[in-house]
Amino acid sequence: MPLTAKITRNEEALPLRWGFWHLMVMTEAVREELEVDKEHPDYPLLNLWSRRDTQSGFTLTKEHSYRDESDGEVLTLLPGDFLHVWREF
Repeated sequence: MPLTAKITRNEEALPLRWGFWHLMVMTEAVREELEVDKEHPDYPLLNLWSRRDTQSGFTLTKEHSYRDESDGEVLTLLPGDFLHVWREF
C-alpha cells in the first residue's frame, strides 16, 4: 500500500527529492492552515492522506516555508499550491 505524494503549482508537479521530511512539511502546512493544535493530533489529516482518490488533496491559502536541518533544503509552499497524497492499492 504505497503512499504517493505530489505538490502541484500552476498545474505542474514540483520536482522534489521525496522523503519523509517532505510529507511532514505537507502535513504541517495543512495543520497550520486548519489552525489545529499540535498537542491534540486528532485532526482530519489522517483522512486527507489515507484516500485512494488520486484527485483529492488540499489547496493552500497561505505561504509556508520550512528548512530541513539535515541537509539545508528549503521548501516554500505558496498560496494555490495543491498538496496531493494518496495510497496506491
